[in-house]
Amino acid sequence: MKHYYRTRRGRIRIISFLVSLVLALSIWGGTETYKRRNYQQLVKISQERALSELGDYISNITLSLQKGMYANTPPMIANLSSSLWREATGAKTSLSQLESGGNELYNTYKFLSQVGEFTMALNRKVAADEQISEEERKQLDELLKFAKSLSDQINYMQSMYENDALSFDAKKQGLLLSDTADQQKLSYIEGIGNAEQTLTDYPTLLYDGPFSYNIDQKESALLKTADPVSREDARKIAASFCGVDPSQVADAGDEEGKMPAYLFSVDQKTINITKNGGFVAYMLCGDFAGEEKLDQRQAVEIAKKHLEKHGYKNMKESYFATDDGICTINFAFVDNDIVCYPDLIKVNVSLDTGQVCGIDARGYIMNHKDRKIPEDIVSVDKARESLNKNLIVENAQKAYIPKANGDEELTYEFFCKGKDGQDVLVYINVDTLEESEILLLLYTDGGILTK
Repeated sequence: MKHYYRTRRGRIRIISFLVSLVLALSIWGGTETYKRRNYQQLVKISQERALSELGDYISNITLSLQKGMYANTPPMIANLSSSLWREATGAKTSLSQLESGGNELYNTYKFLSQVGEFTMALNRKVAADEQISEEERKQLDELLKFAKSLSDQINYMQSMYENDALSFDAKKQGLLLSDTADQQKLSYIEGIGNAEQTLTDYPTLLYDGPFSYNIDQKESALLKTADPVSREDARKIAASFCGVDPSQVADAGDEEGKMPAYLFSVDQKTINITKNGGFVAYMLCGDFAGEEKLDQRQAVEIAKKHLEKHGYKNMKESYFATDDGICTINFAFVDNDIVCYPDLIKVNVSLDTGQVCGIDARGYIMNHKDRKIPEDIVSVDKARESLNKNLIVENAQKAYIPKANGDEELTYEFFCKGKDGQDVLVYINVDTLEESEILLLLYTDGGILTK
């Protein structure tokens, strides 16, 4: 009997041990599977981010090369060369995270290296008072063609990913079967391979228009000298701007910062009135536009009359774009025939009702001032000599443009025709006769955009 119990206890111990072992192995296996899946997920996220960043870098390289085709003075060429070097270095870093372990990407690395090194060589040449040769211009053009081709392929891969048709499974090549038998996914390795082949044989659109980026970089001279207004006076200004009785204007708090203001709400609108001067800084509207009944030129006239009615005089429209039935028009102040781009006002007009449904005058309020216009400005013909010879000038005017440090500079704005009919804006500083900015114009169904 004792032998029976000992045998029975022995079996129970063995079974318990085996159960514990199986359980431990199951837990270990589950933990390892979780770790492996978590690692794979982290790798996938890293590759997704690398592809997105690579697309941005290649797009920026393409844009800088386009501008480089029209650059002619040392500071602009130096600026573009430095930018291209940084973008090319960043692109190579992103590319390394997408590599499959082979040498498939040799040509792509070579191209990115050439972009950075060649443009820096041009920078050194111009800094030594030498001219860029016609042959070097042609080489820039070749680099631009390759950049566009590479950008198109990266954009295609991003589109495939957004439509769940791209796989980041680096263990498999070519076409991968997805969960559904009739649908196939493109391997990112094949996509990169296709991009590589393009080297062996396009923008973030800114409907704010140019020079709309320096609103909060300094104190407003206009507000500094303006008298304070009470909340009730500000309420009346808001009511007048919205075309309602002051009793319909509700308090919505205050806004501090460099432009202290009273906030009010009127129907679906929020309106900001500065505490000094009582200026309408901005108005936001939550309404949606219906069927378009007006065209963009009519919207421009409506916006201009609205600005004049409320004290914003001598404003000239520049660029505009339409989105979801709302036309956004950019206006700049004109002082003695000089366009002052820092004094920017954006107006939204509904193409359904013709109503002004939004305004942003913060650029104007922050930058508007009495400017002392120099009397001995260099002639437009002299400034024209600084332009790239491949540009055909169609129009020229004087313009103030903002600088990165918050100041502004007086320039000649040249509207030119470039290669293949590309419309180009080049800004030549009246003191240094060097290029301060180059902008490319893009025409879409929505309006005129810049990049």
